[in-house]
Amino acid sequence: MHGGRRVVLTSVCLMATVVACVLGAVAVRGQLGDRDGDAVARDNVEEVAQDVGADLGQGPGFGWAEDAARDRIPREYAGGNSVDPWTAELTPLGWAGRTWGSEQATVDVRISVRVGEFVPAAVGAQGHSAGQATRCYRFRRELHRPPTRREIDCPDRSVTPPVPRPSPVPRLPDDIRNRLESALRAATPEILQASVLSVIPEPYLFADTAVEQGTLVAAVGVRGEPLCFLLVKTPDGEVHAPAYDPKALRPGGPGCSTKLFTR
Repeated sequence: MHGGRRVVLTSVCLMATVVACVLGAVAVRGQLGDRDGDAVARDNVEEVAQDVGADLGQGPGFGWAEDAARDRIPREYAGGNSVDPWTAELTPLGWAGRTWGSEQATVDVRISVRVGEFVPAAVGAQGHSAGQATRCYRFRRELHRPPTRREIDCPDRSVTPPVPRPSPVPRLPDDIRNRLESALRAATPEILQASVLSVIPEPYLFADTAVEQGTLVAAVGVRGEPLCFLLVKTPDGEVHAPAYDPKALRPGGPGCSTKLFTR
């Protein structure tokens, strides 16, 4: 009989210990309190925004804002871990400008995060309810400077945002030689720059001119592209296109300028 009582007493003690552990865990968790899921989602939105800003900050610049909106903004984002995962949806809302010279580029992005309910298995760990959060940001970038961001008002979801498409790559006009030759033939040293600019109204083109020992030199290039057309007029009126090393158009070189001829 005594042995039977010892078994019963041992079982009761074990059950009491288990109950005490459970109650203790509930008490600890109750003291910590589950976080509000919407607050967790807002924190995750901030994490995504930081990552987007870091990606937009890669390199000296990203060119046209529309290209950045298309290629550098992920449409989906997965965060958290295997036991407490969450997802984000990113939507480009608008863009403007480019990172070139002193110009600025802006990209507007909506970030929406959803988190599920999380009930931790570990004693004393903090869980959270299900929740969601949406924020919109404007990322601004200048050449050779890190991007900045600020929160903006989100547009109504009933408004369909535009879809960023590849920007057409500017090229030198097919008739650039004819244009530049006519400008050089009509030009004098005093009006050389004005004469050349008058034949390239396209905003993505630029010109550099110089007078070297009576020779008129003109270089016309495409902003942000390693493209250049070089033409000279000698004192006796001969017009020709001198050869130059294309490597000079790469970063670190003189670029599209009259230095291709004069140096």
